[in-house]
Amino acid sequence: KFSFSVINTGPDGLEYHPSNFDSTTGRQTKQLCMTMWDIPAERVLDSTFWVLLFRMQVYPSKKNDAAFLYTKLLTSLNSRPLLSNKESGPAEFYYPPSTQEAAEQYHELARLALTTIPDLGARPSKFSALLLMNAAVEIAYRGIED
Repeated sequence: KFSFSVINTGPDGLEYHPSNFDSTTGRQTKQLCMTMWDIPAERVLDSTFWVLLFRMQVYPSKKNDAAFLYTKLLTSLNSRPLLSNKESGPAEFYYPPSTQEAAEQYHELARLALTTIPDLGARPSKFSALLLMNAAVEIAYRGIED
């Protein structure tokens, strides 16, 4: 079985990602990295899926929009409703960027992509992010040490 993750900071398509509320601030949080679980090998290895996915980037149109990705393409991977994947594995919630400009320059997206491990029992991305930042500090220190 395979898993497939979609990382999105919005605004297009973020409405399909599970939401939560931060109890301390009352602000909405989103599962920016949403994973489809238990995908049969033949589905993820089928070139039709990949052609349709990349067509959205190469030929943007009204037919190739977020609704198509989330309601048709992703749900076809494991033949389950989109939100049924929420409880199937680890899920972390973050504050979405407040503006389109912030979403386009969201460095947290890169860090989330580097540190999210779509595997049951995997450590949370916050732990992996700490390891990533520690490595960056070590590299920077070695650069100025001499």
